[in-house]
Amino acid sequence: MRTFSISVIVLFAGILSGWLFRDHFEEQSLENQLVILDAPAKPNESVASFTGEADALYQALNGALITQDSKTVIASYSQLSNMRDDNFQQAAHSRVISQINQVIDRGQFAYAESLVYVLLDEDHRDFTALQLLSMLRSSSGQYIEALDILYEAKGYALNVEEIARIISKIRTIVNQYEEKLRLANKNYQLLELYNYLTRMEPDYSPHFIKLATMQLFNDDKASARSSLALVSQDPLIGSQAREMLRELQIDQTVNEDSVGWVGNVPLKRRGQHFVVNALVNQSYSVDLLIDTGASLTIFTPAMFSQLRTSYSDEGKLTSFNTANGSVQAPVYTIDSLRIGEWQVNDIEVGVLEIAGEPSVDGLLGMNYLRHVQFFIDQKSEVLRFSKQ
Repeated sequence: MRTFSISVIVLFAGILSGWLFRDHFEEQSLENQLVILDAPAKPNESVASFTGEADALYQALNGALITQDSKTVIASYSQLSNMRDDNFQQAAHSRVISQINQVIDRGQFAYAESLVYVLLDEDHRDFTALQLLSMLRSSSGQYIEALDILYEAKGYALNVEEIARIISKIRTIVNQYEEKLRLANKNYQLLELYNYLTRMEPDYSPHFIKLATMQLFNDDKASARSSLALVSQDPLIGSQAREMLRELQIDQTVNEDSVGWVGNVPLKRRGQHFVVNALVNQSYSVDLLIDTGASLTIFTPAMFSQLRTSYSDEGKLTSFNTANGSVQAPVYTIDSLRIGEWQVNDIEVGVLEIAGEPSVDGLLGMNYLRHVQFFIDQKSEVLRFSKQ
């Protein structure tokens, strides 16, 4: 037991330091991260090429940005953004991004954030604005909020290059926050961080090793065993997980009854996402796209109309962020939703169309997934999960 405890502490220190250098990029200073943002390429935005109203609006926007006249910035940017000519929109967007970087360079973070929200009010999926907002949050020590914003931006990425840039920024902020917590010996917050990361990136196995290490550090061996079992077949860290499991099996203090079982459910790949089959009200088979960014499970109207069993309608409406902005949609309570061996009863589902996903019946959100600990094994295309 003493040897095992020492090995856990050593392993914990090694993992925390080792993974800081795993990602293949150099950490910049926070100031540089904020200023050197991959803003979109500037279009040909010669004001002389604008005519009439567009020229006047652009001049008003430019002057208001310099004088920090927020009302004029909002009004002129909104009008330029709604013009049919993309050149006007791109020029206005680039000018605001340029001003944001300038005021950040001068340390005017509050004004910079207000300008970011000007962009997001026009387009909540603005990829560059979301990255800027995330960096502003991390600069003020709001690391989880910064990560939340990046995970949202990841969902709006249009290609693998954009996804890779977002993941790189996520790793940077995680490393910064880890280091800060480790130096302050805030072990409980580290445990909470790794719990959060395994939920937000259930396909990234190193998070599960870190989570298990912190669980062992807190003497929660049953939870550690469940976390390790989920990734024991992973090609990247599976051998490390199996070695840790072997040491736990030698430890006679682990209560076998307290260890959550691990279930495997096949997945179907849809581009960068995965679809899982579920059973609604023990009767209807549906295909749901796994979406850890969705707080609520979603059914399409076509699928929901097929339900002939009981559900509860309390007249509830909820706002959902979609490709077309925020929309109101009805929310119902169904009797049960089952995946593999795990069933959640009396679960709420929103009903609305899902743009760009005609082959699925809805989204599997966190109001189901929070009841289980899960890992998406991309290589085997399997959802592995255990009871929390």
